[in-house]
Amino acid sequence: MNQEQFIKKINIVLVEIDKMINNCDEYSYTNKQQLVSIKNELYDMINYLNSESIFQQKKGKEFLLSRIVIDSWPFNNEVGKLLVELEEDFNSLTRENIKMSKLKILNETPLDFQEKNFFDEWEVSYLDLMEVNQGSPLVGSLSINGQVIIKEQGFGGPLLYFNRKIYIPVFIRRFCVVGFRLATLNLDNLSIGYIGGIEDLVYLKEIKDNRIYFYTDIYKSTEKNLTLYEQI
Repeated sequence: MNQEQFIKKINIVLVEIDKMINNCDEYSYTNKQQLVSIKNELYDMINYLNSESIFQQKKGKEFLLSRIVIDSWPFNNEVGKLLVELEEDFNSLTRENIKMSKLKILNETPLDFQEKNFFDEWEVSYLDLMEVNQGSPLVGSLSINGQVIIKEQGFGGPLLYFNRKIYIPVFIRRFCVVGFRLATLNLDNLSIGYIGGIEDLVYLKEIKDNRIYFYTDIYKSTEKNLTLYEQI
């Protein structure tokens, strides 16, 4: 199901919810307040999908239509079944949007980035994020389908996904050298390689024509790019 089909389906359900609101005294399992709340949730889904920022849900609420239906609505209620389907369709659409976006980052920064991502069969999650210094970029551990990567502990963000690999900044602190280096994580075998040297910051922008583009400062004043095959 694509976004247009989903919105058509949600509009059909909104009509049915309005009918239920107008006749809510007939139902023992719901009331007007709950129905209005469900209606608002459906509008929030539409607004979310129409937003330019596909990452806003991270800071927003979780949609729980299925929980409401399963907890109190009759099992064979047709509108209830549609609400459960809509939540499943919505989750599928948003995961796909996140996957497709990762060739180019929209509005993430090293100080505020998506903590959980879905790429094909992989769930990639940051754990125990903390600031390098006060007001500095966030770094933490990385988990792939629940397996924590132990070779590096200072994974930063935002990251990029391309051709079954994660491209991600890694915080380096050794002797007198402190900074970030671009790492590649092969999701098939969880091996790690590196591209380029240590920078003050690796703020990833996009992958284009087999080159990866990034900024070396938080203000995006200096941009660099490297070929994806310049691994060290």
